[in-house]
Amino acid sequence: MDVDADPAAVARARSGAIRQLSSWRLGDLDFITELVVSELVTNAIRYDRPPSACA
Repeated sequence: MDVDADPAAVARARSGAIRQLSSWRLGDLDFITELVVSELVTNAIRYDRPPSACA
């Protein structure tokens, strides 16, 4: 899943993960999944670096 380097992307990523869990009938994992996805996406946005150019 591609995520924009925008703090609003965190909420979209959480929503997408919750929708996927619902389709798998794993709604009981909502809380922990929201927490993990929030942390991962926030850290990815915060510490992202542009790709290195290969010569």
